Amino acid sequence: MPVQNSSSYRLPPAILWIIILGFSLHFFSVLGYQFGNEVLPKKLNVIIDRYSVPWFYQNYYMFAPDPTYHINSFIYRVETDSGWSDWQEPGLEELNRHWQNRFGNSSDMYDMFYGLSNALFDGIIFVNFIDNPTDENWFSLPAHNAAERYIKKNSTYADAEILSFQVGVKTEHHFFDNELHIQKKEVFQKYPIKTIQR
Repeated sequence: MPVQNSSSYRLPPAILWIIILGFSLHFFSVLGYQFGNEVLPKKLNVIIDRYSVPWFYQNYYMFAPDPTYHINSFIYRVETDSGWSDWQEPGLEELNRHWQNRFGNSSDMYDMFYGLSNALFDGIIFVNFIDNPTDENWFSLPAHNAAERYIKKNSTYADAEILSFQVGVKTEHHFFDNELHIQKKEVFQKYPIKTIQR
């Protein structure tokens, strides 16, 4: 009975070196993301951050991560002469842009919207501790002022004649059910409508 010959095909050295180089760059990028902020040049840190977040992001909990308790999203709508717009979620738009171009500035924009979302969420908690809150209690919050500046100057409605606007927070709560499966529930909290004074 003849013995089957093993394949004599070998990977070309150039392809082997490309694989080794790719793995090395990936490995050192992950290490640089974890430990390089104090050591590496700032421009190199920016490139590593663009490469690592969100697909290769790791932290010390990577082997036993805690599930995210909740994710807040900043949303808004505006009233113009043609009526109320649909609710807009600019952070999601930036996240989608980041997925299309990892080396653009969309991840920074998403981080800013995420911070604004959390500040708006905290503002809701703060105002709910006030007895009989007024609209002015809501409108004087720094997060509401930041959202107003974005809507008037940077949103898709910045050039429109805005009559009034409303901001809100969409919160995705994560929790365990009785069978210890992770479930989610969305909660939508709105700030009062603010009319633009002319």
